[in-house]
Amino acid sequence: MKLPAQLEWLVEALATVMMVGLCATLAAGLLLLMAPHVLAAVNLRMSRWVDTRDLFRVLEHPRELERFFYRHHRTLGALIVAGASYVLLRWWFAFDRDAFVRVIDRWWRSSGLDFLVPAIESIIVGFHLAILMVGLVIFLRPSLLKVIERHGNRWHHILPAERLDTIIGPLDESIVSHPRLAGLVISLASAWSLAMLIPPFFNLLSR
Repeated sequence: MKLPAQLEWLVEALATVMMVGLCATLAAGLLLLMAPHVLAAVNLRMSRWVDTRDLFRVLEHPRELERFFYRHHRTLGALIVAGASYVLLRWWFAFDRDAFVRVIDRWWRSSGLDFLVPAIESIIVGFHLAILMVGLVIFLRPSLLKVIERHGNRWHHILPAERLDTIIGPLDESIVSHPRLAGLVISLASAWSLAMLIPPFFNLLSR
């Protein structure tokens, strides 16, 4: 099955990232086999503890925007109405459905995905009609949104930072205590994965 031209670059990029990652993993495995002390020294320099408690403490402070919203509701409502109206007017007067179908390409249509055009069109139009209605309410009567605000504007506490500041799994200790065994397993796994990936990778690049 031939991929559409719009997706070929994405597949090539993903395959390249996988190849680079596997080569780096193979190099790390071989280094564990032949010179585990070098990798241990590198790991010691790179293993720096990052304390997330201060970061989450900042996120725990609520930011009150209701006063700004109600004070400038006409400006905000006018901007929302103008944006939604622009999208709907562009759809009504300037939308080229045939050009959109050409972008989808033959592969999509032959796969039975031609229904995406009216589906995406309906979603975009319905979404912007809803935005237009919300903008009109904000412009004319923002107090009508207070019921929605009471239900939606609830403060949710995040997980305690101490849970995220806990080391889970003694992986480093297992590798340090058996470096050559770990290096052998990593090297074999990455070499086998590379052997499986190299032929389709070069076939993909030769297209």
